[in-house]
Amino acid sequence: MSFKFHAVAALAAVAALAAPAHALTLNTAGLKADAKLTFDATAFSNAKAATVTFGEFANATRLADVDGTLASGKVIKVPVFNFPITKADVSVSGTLKITPNYGLSDRAGLRLISEGGDVMLANFKVDYNTKVMSADLFDLFNKVQIAKQMPLYTFTQTQADVISLKGLVLNMTNQIGNLKFTPEAVENLSAGLGLDSVLATALSQLDWGKLDVKVTSYARKPKVNDAPLTLADMPKSVYADVVTE
Repeated sequence: MSFKFHAVAALAAVAALAAPAHALTLNTAGLKADAKLTFDATAFSNAKAATVTFGEFANATRLADVDGTLASGKVIKVPVFNFPITKADVSVSGTLKITPNYGLSDRAGLRLISEGGDVMLANFKVDYNTKVMSADLFDLFNKVQIAKQMPLYTFTQTQADVISLKGLVLNMTNQIGNLKFTPEAVENLSAGLGLDSVLATALSQLDWGKLDVKVTSYARKPKVNDAPLTLADMPKSVYADVVTE
C-alpha cells in the first residue's frame, strides 16, 4: 500500500512538471494596476528640439515631472505618464511558476503634436514574449487610423518580475527599459508629425525611457473604462481650423 501510494505520488509530480503552462487572462480595470512611462532626458530633449510635445488623453494621466540627466550632466525635467492596466495575461506552469505574457492599457492615449502634425497613440500592449510594446496610431488632422497595434518600441526587461497569484488575484511588479522605436513606428510617426528624414533618423536611435509596471490587489474605485479607443473617440485636431491654399 505504501509503495503504491508513493509511486502514484511520484507519477503525479512528474506529470505536473511535464504539464504545459496554462494562460490566465485577468481583467484588472477594477484594480490599482498601472504602467508608468518615464521619458529619458536625451530623448525628451531631442523631441522638444523637433517641436514635439506630449499630452495625456482618456485613461492616461500626466504625473509630476521628474529630474532626468543629459549626457552632458545637465539635469532637466522630464514628463511621466500613467496608463491604467486594464488586462493582464500570465502563464502558470505545473510547478506553479508564474510568468507574464502581456498587459493591456486600453483607452489610454498619448498625444503627440508638432509644427507639422497631430497624432494619438492609444490602446497600448506590452508583450513580454516578443519584447515589443505596440499601440494603435491615429492621425487627428486627417481623421484616419494610421495603424492598428503598430509595433511601437522594442524593449528589454530591466527589472525582474516580482509576481504572485492568490486565487485569481495577481500582484506583480517589473520594469522594462531601452525603449527603441521600431522602423514601422519611425515611418508612421514621422509621416503623421511631418518630421524630416534627419529628425526621424535622430529620434529612431534614441532610448525613450522606461515603463514601471505595478499590478496590485487593491480595488480601484471607480474602475476605469476598458473599452479600446477608436477613431470616433478622438479629439478635434489642433490644426482642424487651419486653411491651406
